Amino acid sequence: MAIINVQEAPYNVQLDGIFDASIAVQQAIDDLVRQGSNGTVYLPGSNQPYFWRYPVFVPSNIRVLGDGMTTRLRVAISGDEGRCAFVVGNSREWNRARRDALVASKVRGTLRNDAFVDIPFQEGRRLEPTDSRIRSRYASIENLFIDFDYSAARSQSGGYAIQFAHTANCFARNIWIRNATQGIGIGNDMEGSTPGCVETWAENIYVESPNKLSSYYSIGFIANSNRCYIRNAESYDPVDATTEHGSLASIANSNACRLEQIRGNVGRGQTSEGILINNSRACTVDMAYIENARVGIATHFYTDASRGGIINSAYPNLFRNIVVRNSDTMVQLSSKYDQFENVRGFGNLTDIFLNLNATDNRIRNSTTDRIGKAADVPSLTWVLQNNIIGPREAKLTTEDTVVHPLHYLMPKSHDGIRAFNQNYISFNGAINCRVIIPLQVLGIFSLKSFRLYYTFYAGSDAAQSSIVVNIYRRLTFDSNISAPLEVLKSATAGPTGASTQDGIIDLEVGALRAPGIAKEIIIDILVNNPVMHSMLKLGRITSYVNE
Repeated sequence: MAIINVQEAPYNVQLDGIFDASIAVQQAIDDLVRQGSNGTVYLPGSNQPYFWRYPVFVPSNIRVLGDGMTTRLRVAISGDEGRCAFVVGNSREWNRARRDALVASKVRGTLRNDAFVDIPFQEGRRLEPTDSRIRSRYASIENLFIDFDYSAARSQSGGYAIQFAHTANCFARNIWIRNATQGIGIGNDMEGSTPGCVETWAENIYVESPNKLSSYYSIGFIANSNRCYIRNAESYDPVDATTEHGSLASIANSNACRLEQIRGNVGRGQTSEGILINNSRACTVDMAYIENARVGIATHFYTDASRGGIINSAYPNLFRNIVVRNSDTMVQLSSKYDQFENVRGFGNLTDIFLNLNATDNRIRNSTTDRIGKAADVPSLTWVLQNNIIGPREAKLTTEDTVVHPLHYLMPKSHDGIRAFNQNYISFNGAINCRVIIPLQVLGIFSLKSFRLYYTFYAGSDAAQSSIVVNIYRRLTFDSNISAPLEVLKSATAGPTGASTQDGIIDLEVGALRAPGIAKEIIIDILVNNPVMHSMLKLGRITSYVNE
């Protein structure tokens, strides 16, 4: 395999801040291609940066290699000057022929070339490596520091570090990035036609600082693509409040793509999402740590089938092992069929925020204490009944029965209590008494039914006694302000005559399984007891077994 060192003849790259290294590096790549060689273009490390004024295009079987952080590219390319430091592949928006024309004319400008035909928008999610429209295979960019310096550019933002366009089996690895509007681009999402990628990836991506004027996705963006991923990436310098957009990473209009080990301090930019999954299926977000965002995890899909059509219950997106800290919202749901497992929030204002089109999502073993809704959602009850939300999801197939003498759940002294016994509680006359059972103290997270055994003693005035049972849930809770309790089930029992009577109040609450919020399930027993005629014996609580 041929190796070209760009500091050697005939390229003789100079690191003086004036010599345009991008011209020489492109020439070295083109020479390898003309030789029919699968080769490496090597940029040795130095204490001075390589000056970069034009995008460099990387075709099939070419490796661009540096020495890590000591191979620093000072890139003076803004959004309307070609945008990218590197383009792997070719496309209408980032076009090689257009780049060559600009270089020949010694001017800079957009790389758009409408004569080039892209993959149609959303068709990229079905792209395979054998597709004839693939423009680059088995190419890589490794061990470089890409630093955008717009002092010699037309604007102060817009640069992309590495853009993959119509690629298969290509990758970027060990890349440090500073001041880019977007770090890694894999495909794109322009409607009509736009590049797509398959089995293309980026790993070990370190964003020293995003562009503070405009930062689309400081780590990276996957769109119109199939089986691609970004893994082990971080961005810890937050954007400013005035930064346009200001998010970390996203997948859009794609199939079976992944974001793994994503870490970042996002900052409160205009949109400021940690991770966005938009109109995609079978995608995975795994092991993410996000802090200081407007929204930690955001989901979206097109309700218009002509624009979307990718959402399918058989191919849900999966979010798991995620921590969101000190953000406005942990998870914002505008999606269908997404699954969340072990998503934890600390110090967030809201855990789950539900929009009108959020249906058929499953949130399991995650923080769900603080729930909010969009203004167009009729009620939390309405949207929660269409989703499974709770710290644990219960199984319907097996049940766990918890039997407790009710006195174990009550304080040891109460004016209304006459006697404790292993088998019952009896009450003094003329004092009403309330038994409150918050089910979290029993470790119960999904209630199926509650059965209360009681006795009314004989007496001509026993008819004045009654027992009222209410089962409540609270749909939102933030440890300071609680929303009103909602009555799920209610029943009242009283004696039908003057003789001693045993009875049962039996309440089935199976519907609580799907929308119930675990720590806010409450059983409330009110004993109206103007005379000494009431006894509570056992409360039998039947719950679904938690996964």
